[in-house]
Amino acid sequence: MISSLSASENQANYKSDLMKAAEKIVRISDEAQIRAFANSLIQRHSVL
Repeated sequence: MISSLSASENQANYKSDLMKAAEKIVRISDEAQIRAFANSLIQRHSVL
C-alpha cells in the first residue's frame, strides 16, 4: 500500500493500485486504527 501511494502516476497500475489502497483504508473506520495500520505497513516495508 505504501508503494501504491508513493508511486508515480505514470506507472501502468497506478490507478488500480491506488483504488485497492483506498478500499483498504475505507474498511478501517477510525483515525487511531488508520494510524496503527499505516505504522504497521511502514514497519513491514522498512524491514524488507
